[in-house]
Amino acid sequence: MVWTIVIWFVGLILAGFVAGLMDPANAQQAGQEIGRELSGPLFLLAMVVSAVLTYVGILPGTRKQADVQAGREASIDYAGLERLAALRDSGALTDEEYAAQKAKLLRP
Repeated sequence: MVWTIVIWFVGLILAGFVAGLMDPANAQQAGQEIGRELSGPLFLLAMVVSAVLTYVGILPGTRKQADVQAGREASIDYAGLERLAALRDSGALTDEEYAAQKAKLLRP
């Protein structure tokens, strides 16, 4: 979330900088021949690049977090099943109790 804001902020600054360079008043002061027709498309290009960078920068992190969370949930379920099996093997749980507890663990 923070990186999205940072990337958009940098993109807006760059877009403003590009639009400022393309301003005919600034172009005449600098002695450059840049027409008004380029300022709009360059501003739009800067906004599109900013959006693409946001999309590319955020999605891999989101996928990694989802994978880590899924891995944690899976390991917790396996640990619970191992404990239940150990209790059943030691005689602390009957087969019926084991089946009921196992069903609770495997239920989403």
